[in-house]
Amino acid sequence: MHRIAAAMMTMRLLGTALTAHASESAPAKTGVVEKCGVVTVGDDGQSSSDVLPSLKVVELTADDKAFVLPPDAPARVTAVTCGRASIVPAENDYKVLLAGFPFSIIADDRILWLELDNGQLQVSVKEGQLSPK
Repeated sequence: MHRIAAAMMTMRLLGTALTAHASESAPAKTGVVEKCGVVTVGDDGQSSSDVLPSLKVVELTADDKAFVLPPDAPARVTAVTCGRASIVPAENDYKVLLAGFPFSIIADDRILWLELDNGQLQVSVKEGQLSPK
């Protein structure tokens, strides 16, 4: 649980940058506009976040291959996060989870957190609320 709390603190900071700049990114082949980053843990145990321009989850999960972080990703990644216009997961976002990374989607004032726990999908809203829209 500590890992989630630390990641959430850093994602709040990263979320502002991701959602503010998501509209500047060119849409992927699927039409989803996103700006993504990673949460890492340092040698001191502190979490930090970095926007990673080469990380385009929708594009990296579009084919039949497993999700792999881009070569320029920092060491010790503990989570992947993307700012998008919608909080609704994309078709192949599950591949991030299968690669071993919790995944969050940040849209407006909402954070959707996805992770696998003993092979079971866990979904939670860490900030904001879901609506029927």
